[in-house]
Amino acid sequence: FNILGLHEFDSDRKRMSVVVGCPDNAVKLFVKGADSSMFGAIHKSMDLDVVHATEAHLHGYSSLGLRTLVVAVRAFSDSDFKQWQLEYEKASTALIGR
Repeated sequence: FNILGLHEFDSDRKRMSVVVGCPDNAVKLFVKGADSSMFGAIHKSMDLDVVHATEAHLHGYSSLGLRTLVVAVRAFSDSDFKQWQLEYEKASTALIGR
């Protein structure tokens, strides 16, 4: 596995992400964070039954006093990765607006 990029946790985003090059040459984005930030980033094509079931589980856990994190993964196509890489390099060298 090869770490291709890392967005460390910050309190504004309430999540962190890492882009990983896998042994099979796939490139994947892994994200973990607070449910409040993660559900806002869910793709519109996500199965709503899964989203609602996940929200119900999280609510149940929080009612027991448990802390939770949501984890997600997305496979990048070659064009997705190239676009992400351009934006990542631009942001990593910017002095403001990172």
